Amino acid sequence: MISERAEKKVRSGKLFEIIYKEGTSVYSKDNAIKAKYYISNKKAGTELKMAVSVSSKAGGAVWRNRIKRVMNESIRTEKKHLYNLASGKNLCLLVVFSPNRLNQQNSKRVNFNIINSAILEILEIIKRRINDL
Repeated sequence: MISERAEKKVRSGKLFEIIYKEGTSVYSKDNAIKAKYYISNKKAGTELKMAVSVSSKAGGAVWRNRIKRVMNESIRTEKKHLYNLASGKNLCLLVVFSPNRLNQQNSKRVNFNIINSAILEILEIIKRRINDL
């Protein structure tokens, strides 16, 4: 099981500000999902925080909540592997996922398989960048 510290989500405005100002953007191949991530060396131990952010312009509340649930489930399945990789290098990793080209008008139904494959692509890119450090 992942430690309690790894289960935290990005919640504070200060962390979002750090991620958006100093972080790096990554897109899935089909540009459906975007992730902004920030990696730093941390002497106090490994920290992994993730969040999902969906703009109100993307669609109605029901659609936004559905896409957040699907994205969170996809992230949850891969979080342990990412935490183990970051803990080996004692890194602090902050990631915010958001739909890039997905919105309610062009995607009425949210398909788990499409979102899952896009998030897996993004996580593989982040894993490669962690390995390069």
